[in-house]
Amino acid sequence: MSAEQPIYSPSIFIGRKDEIATFETMLNGNSDCWILRIEGEGGIGKTKLLQEYIKIARDKPSILVTDIIDFYLTENKTEIGILKNIAKQLNEQKFYEFFDSLKKNTDSTDISAIARDDFLNCLPFLKDEQKIILVFDTIELANDAVIRFFSDFLDKLKEALPNLMLVVSGRPLGNKDFLKPLPFTMKEPPPLQGLSKTETQNYFLDEKIIGYLANQNIQLTSKQIDKFIDLTQGKPILIALVVDWLKIDNSISKLLSINKGEQAFEQALIKRIANLTYPEDQVIWAMAHIYRRFDEKILAYIFPSIEISARELIESLASFSFIKIRYSEQGEIISCLLHDEMRRLITDYVLANEDKFHNVRKDWSQRLIKYYDNLITKTNDELEKRHLYYEQLFYQLDANIQKGIEQWRKLIYMAQSWEHKESLHAEIDYYRKILDANTQAELDSHIAYALYEQNKYLKAINLLKHTLESGNCTTEIEAKIHSDIILFYSFTDANQALVKGGEHRQWFQGKIKSFSKSKNFSLIRRYGNLLNNIGYAYRKEGNIEKAIEYYKLALKQFSYATNDFAKDIDDFYIRRAKHSEAATKNNLGYLLHLQGRDKEASPYCKTALRIRKRLGDYSEIGLSYNVLGIIESDKMHREPAIKYFEQALGMFEKAKDLRGRGLVYLAYGRMLRQLGWDKVRPSRKDFDIAADDYSKSQSMLVEAKKYLSRADIFYYVEASYEIGTLLSQKGEFIAAIQELGDCVTKAIEVEHHHIHARCLQELATVYFAIKDYPKSKQFTEKAIQEATVNEIFYVLSRAQRILADLQFYWEDYDEAFNTAYQSSENLLKTDMNSQVDNPIKQEYFYDYWQTWFESLIRNLPTKDKKKEYANKLIENWEMDNSNDQYTGFIIAVEEASELE
Repeated sequence: MSAEQPIYSPSIFIGRKDEIATFETMLNGNSDCWILRIEGEGGIGKTKLLQEYIKIARDKPSILVTDIIDFYLTENKTEIGILKNIAKQLNEQKFYEFFDSLKKNTDSTDISAIARDDFLNCLPFLKDEQKIILVFDTIELANDAVIRFFSDFLDKLKEALPNLMLVVSGRPLGNKDFLKPLPFTMKEPPPLQGLSKTETQNYFLDEKIIGYLANQNIQLTSKQIDKFIDLTQGKPILIALVVDWLKIDNSISKLLSINKGEQAFEQALIKRIANLTYPEDQVIWAMAHIYRRFDEKILAYIFPSIEISARELIESLASFSFIKIRYSEQGEIISCLLHDEMRRLITDYVLANEDKFHNVRKDWSQRLIKYYDNLITKTNDELEKRHLYYEQLFYQLDANIQKGIEQWRKLIYMAQSWEHKESLHAEIDYYRKILDANTQAELDSHIAYALYEQNKYLKAINLLKHTLESGNCTTEIEAKIHSDIILFYSFTDANQALVKGGEHRQWFQGKIKSFSKSKNFSLIRRYGNLLNNIGYAYRKEGNIEKAIEYYKLALKQFSYATNDFAKDIDDFYIRRAKHSEAATKNNLGYLLHLQGRDKEASPYCKTALRIRKRLGDYSEIGLSYNVLGIIESDKMHREPAIKYFEQALGMFEKAKDLRGRGLVYLAYGRMLRQLGWDKVRPSRKDFDIAADDYSKSQSMLVEAKKYLSRADIFYYVEASYEIGTLLSQKGEFIAAIQELGDCVTKAIEVEHHHIHARCLQELATVYFAIKDYPKSKQFTEKAIQEATVNEIFYVLSRAQRILADLQFYWEDYDEAFNTAYQSSENLLKTDMNSQVDNPIKQEYFYDYWQTWFESLIRNLPTKDKKKEYANKLIENWEMDNSNDQYTGFIIAVEEASELE
């Protein structure tokens, strides 16, 4: 583990008895709390207290404690960075598989989810009885990634490590306190205050301090100590600075002559940096600006003419209380940073005067850009390379804001994951106040899209609405926002997306008309995206015809953009238009397939595949193969479907796309489940004949659920439903009830109405199978209600089948056959989830229902009743001659009624 130079010089620890007692109580397991939160203003001694905690913990052999994980550092501003730091400190060798996986999956769009799983898989090496303490500092600098670590991952970490303990330190978070809502027991002592008069006296009278000052020929009187107590108000950083400056200038009278008042005193102390000799003063100034990372190599690069070696200079500076140095186990300097409060003081009181026009800092930034270029070229660690890009962007923006903005745009379009984008946004957001209004709008549009990729749709919509209302967007940025906001609405309120879609469509039509002479390529491409998104909203509403109509309108716009305006597929903007065109064609093909129009569907899907192969995007090629696999599986064409699914998996593996793999395993596993059930269905007993299909299906669906748990919660719910249904079909009813019950909860949470209805219906089926008829009826009624409200006719039909079976069991034959007839009516209705639009599936499900009607008639107690209810069903069907399939039903019940 690395060792950090103490904040105070020399190293002493004064006071904090209550805080130490609280920590030791938790350490000994005498508290229900496992998170200790330390709060206090800057410079009050939080970090020093953490160091004392670490020292106490390391004296106990059964405790494994990390060094401070400081959110001040770039390496700890991503989830992966936090996990890497923890892994290195706990035992880097034991986390070999975790680090190896990071190297292999660096470019994955789902790298954080992969990292989480691999990290957890490495934890079993830790002894159950061993207490693990993670120590975090500067929590006030937590970004979204840090917040996710605490809110989304901490519970899993605690489950894997029951003896886990956290110490979290930082300044008060106010109304942005993300720790308060966490469902964990947290100990929160009162905020740290300055040292008491007695504690401050004890500090100055400590033998180390007395000896330290004696070397400077200084001996403090009790009266002078009292004066310093009064001036510092017990604030540890000011107390330590008094000692620092006394060793440079032993004129006690100058310090004592400073006017009373914390701000005046701290300002005077900070300005005494001017008393330092060159180059120490310049280096400390530079450290206030170069705060992301600073070591002897950076020092030598920034100040090449300094005669003293960088190593010697840093060692000299290390004697100051406000400088923190981290060493490796080999004694190498890892970093040399200012205390964060000292950085603020120097920036406010020194650089603001000495570098009024920011020229010195701009020069440092220019040099650092070149320094980072060298680091980026030399590093083979792709994750470290990203951190270097983030830091370099910060200095590029400082040196030249316009060049920095262009660099940000370039990096954003290269970014694979929203975590990467999020970090880039944070760098440019630091300079928001000096960005022009349009760049601010552009930044917000990208932030909104990253929120959308995290399923935070309402936050994304509100941000875009606010940006539009500001009126500061160029036409290009406004076009992007008009298009994106409809997509985001589609995931929360499809009806609202359609209402708003009409308004945004009018905006585009007006703009395109005014730009017709210049043939604005970007505007037309964005208009195509808008139409595609409106199509998706119709699809979410279940209006397939309108969705197809809008997808075709979108394709016309993409055609104008790519065929009329440019031919060069290598052009960045043309490629983006072709990406959009391929996605729309793939979606259109899938919808046509749902309508059973496979002769039209197949060309669209295969054209999309050809475009995607030309563009070379593995993830998008995988999506095309997956849709082609679904189409073949719906036709019950096992081998062609498997071929496509395997090709899709190969593409997603190359792309390191976790979501894509999850989608394929979901579709592949669903097909094998359905094929297995088709073998079992006639007897509903001989599960051995489907054992291979079921085994492969369960394995794939478990993988799908794992991959989609973070990547796409909507499809994660579908994977959970499929597992529950599979368990039900295998006769593992208790496990099925557990899985389906969890799925119901999650489906409600994400408003997945279709899966919610199906889960309720499948639970009704399970309870019927185990002869718990009251519960079966309860879930049947819930399923019917949910399916009716949301017009999910196939699920409604299945739920009515179960209800009819229940009524039949209770010998309420009139109601049973009325319900059975309603079930047949709803089976023949279509919706986007009906599963009977495809001709092959139609034959499959109609045969299923025919067999059921036949069994109802055959199980009636007398031949007269068989005739009676068969005639009632036939009479109803003959009155409704809208579907030829009733002919099959009629034949089935006529034959059954003739049997003894």
